[in-house]
Amino acid sequence: PDGRGRCFCSLHPMLALADKELSWRKLDSAYFTFDGGDNAYECVHPLIDALGIRAERIDAGVKILYHAACVCASNLVCALAYDAEKLLRECGLSGEFASAAWKALFAGNAENIVRSDPVTALTGPVERGDTATVAAHMEALAGRDDMLDSYVALTKTLTEMARAKHREG
Repeated sequence: PDGRGRCFCSLHPMLALADKELSWRKLDSAYFTFDGGDNAYECVHPLIDALGIRAERIDAGVKILYHAACVCASNLVCALAYDAEKLLRECGLSGEFASAAWKALFAGNAENIVRSDPVTALTGPVERGDTATVAAHMEALAGRDDMLDSYVALTKTLTEMARAKHREG
């Protein structure tokens, strides 16, 4: 409390709020982070516990990094799916087929990640060490600079993950 009984803090839902009318229905499955001083924490923590909210406290100094992490897990996935559908359509697939196909691939991969973890779920040419296929992908993406840049950046992360996977296995 601030001396007048008020608490200054914020509670952040880790929830994709794509539908402003219906997203509130998913609040019971959301995770939250809380930031605020010790006094605010002492004030709000009993309420968080009483409501059964899954929350952890973060320092306000890392709030922007936390937000970037959430964007990686949510918004950037939307961009990758958008690009994937565009590329599938460029291959001559119908919009309906392309949309259904990437969604099935994505859902299967998301299930694998949730069931285990991103490293264990990793498949594909980087995981197999197939550098010829990766090079061919990069050649196919030439001229699509934004997609190529994303592909290269994420492939670096995939390489790190593949090393970890094979070190563990």
